[in-house]
Amino acid sequence: QVRVFMAFLEGDPFPVGFYALRVADENTSVLTETPNDYTKNLNSFGVVYLAYLAVSDEYQKQGIGTYLLGHAIEKCYEILMNAG
Repeated sequence: QVRVFMAFLEGDPFPVGFYALRVADENTSVLTETPNDYTKNLNSFGVVYLAYLAVSDEYQKQGIGTYLLGHAIEKCYEILMNAG
């Protein structure tokens, strides 16, 4: 499942940037550390991938990418809190 978020400047119908988050299950076999008490009974765990993050060329170096990344982190936190 992928969800795309776009940034717009006020009064402009065209996005100046966007990012996409993808929610997935990852197999515990990808973990590099020895399983601990929490992970030893799990077969998979939920992850959120930042699939894309882009800012239009003409709007780069204006803090829009930083803002979008911060917003993406907030969304990941919301997903974590809702997933339990």
